[in-house]
Amino acid sequence: MHSSFELKNYHFIAVLSFLTLLLAFNQLWVIEGDGDSIVYATVSKTIAESGNWLTPTYNFRLFFDHPPLLLWVNALLFKIFGFEEWVPRLFTGISGLGAVLLVFYIENRYANQYTWFLAGISLLLSYDFIQMLNKNRMEIPLLFLYICGLYGFLRGIEGDKKGFYLSGIFAGLAFLTKGIVSAGIFIISFILIFDLKKVSLLKRKEIWLFILISLLIPATFFIAQYHVNGEEFFKKYFFGQVFQSIKEGPNPSSPFYYLGYILVVYLPWLPFFLHGIVITLRDGEKHPLWRMTLFWCAVIFISFSIASSKRHYYLLPMFPAMSLLTGRSLDRLLTEGKKLIFFRVIVLICVSASLFLAISPIPLHRNSYPEIYKMAPYLKEVLTENDLIISYRNREGISTPSFYLINDKLKIEYCYKPEELQELIKNNKTKRIILCTSDKNVEDNPKIIEGFFPFIENNGLRFYSNDPNVKPSGHIY
Repeated sequence: MHSSFELKNYHFIAVLSFLTLLLAFNQLWVIEGDGDSIVYATVSKTIAESGNWLTPTYNFRLFFDHPPLLLWVNALLFKIFGFEEWVPRLFTGISGLGAVLLVFYIENRYANQYTWFLAGISLLLSYDFIQMLNKNRMEIPLLFLYICGLYGFLRGIEGDKKGFYLSGIFAGLAFLTKGIVSAGIFIISFILIFDLKKVSLLKRKEIWLFILISLLIPATFFIAQYHVNGEEFFKKYFFGQVFQSIKEGPNPSSPFYYLGYILVVYLPWLPFFLHGIVITLRDGEKHPLWRMTLFWCAVIFISFSIASSKRHYYLLPMFPAMSLLTGRSLDRLLTEGKKLIFFRVIVLICVSASLFLAISPIPLHRNSYPEIYKMAPYLKEVLTENDLIISYRNREGISTPSFYLINDKLKIEYCYKPEELQELIKNNKTKRIILCTSDKNVEDNPKIIEGFFPFIENNGLRFYSNDPNVKPSGHIY
């Protein structure tokens, strides 16, 4: 006896959407975040409050670490929903949902419906995707814009002229998200043209409009910045951030760093991904989608492997291509009956695991600065906007609570040398000074706390004041 129930596309979409949103917005009661997430949220809050959308600032200084798209979107969301901790997660979560569903849709055009679903699941349940889906970071929006840009170009090659225009828009937005990393969209697209022997496309105006649109979007921002901030913007952004990170980078590693990384973090999908590469290379017919996925993986992997700076999440823009190849492999390996069984097992496991992680007390993300979060409610009773807060060799840790738990208008100075600290103290004798540093720093140089009195500590991170009367009413750790 056969079941009369037949799975439709909307069943797959509903499951993928439910799982993605569950992982993106789990544990909303937990007020935690990594340093970058809270810095970006703080900048967005300042934009929303000040109304200065062109020149972002952080801690009263110009903030040109990254292009502004994430900051602008979050500032707009703050205007709509208010200054709540969960609001900066919205853009990343919705971008993640869009990425998963777009992988499903693209695979939908070329394969079996179970394969569409498994391609989306292999993206959703990859380690770094889960890690970044719940954070206020630029990686997931960039990944989503990468898929949109490259898929738009693919549609253009297949005859849809609007695809080229849309690809240009998404490539431009990708540049406004994370700068030069978006160049991969151009490189992959033009390699595909030559590989498919469609060089004649370069004579079409749509291709050049694609390039023009993608350059005009970020150029508008850069021209406006130059008009307002002059050479300072170019010095801080292009020379201080872009060129410096390419030349040296904060985290240099071996050229083989990402090879070992892929072998570990893409389990259990790795064998299927590798098989997908093999069958695509063996194809006699050069299918535009599958050739694009090969170049997509190769360009991202090689580019970041030869770059000086390496972090595990830098490869995220290539994960959609990996998922598409994984889906293609599963389509070849599984019979129709096995695909249905595999689908049911995966759904059961994923729903159960996602529900457990979303409602259990087990944290999905490590809090980088637990000491600050525990002390923050008590610091809120003490710190005022008139205080000078000095962070001595503890830059990110002190900035972490300034947005949600204390006051984003606090003035914080950072210093790394004892003479810099003494100079700050000497020039601000009339102010109440709050000094934050670790016990290890004090052990190395006890003179840095001369004239200061400790008032709160947790796990080796301690706050001092030049006012002996500073005492929080709450529990002192």
